[in-house]
Amino acid sequence: MLPQFSRAGNFEPKLYTGGGMRFYLPLLHDIMALEKPALVVTLGLADAQAHLTFCQTAAQQNILSRCAAIRQATPAW
Repeated sequence: MLPQFSRAGNFEPKLYTGGGMRFYLPLLHDIMALEKPALVVTLGLADAQAHLTFCQTAAQQNILSRCAAIRQATPAW
């Protein structure tokens, strides 16, 4: 494994609901920690784990980043 991706093993999400997204949370954490983007926009959200991973990483790593989420409302049929 490449040394720049060694942080993923230490990542503990504060919100964890299970499901298939759990495999991607360490990767999203590493991307945020390495790239340090000024703006992150999460589209779709689903259960919001990806978005909250970006927010948690920004807070823990002291990254000056704005995290925004865009979600389409589900019709109440």
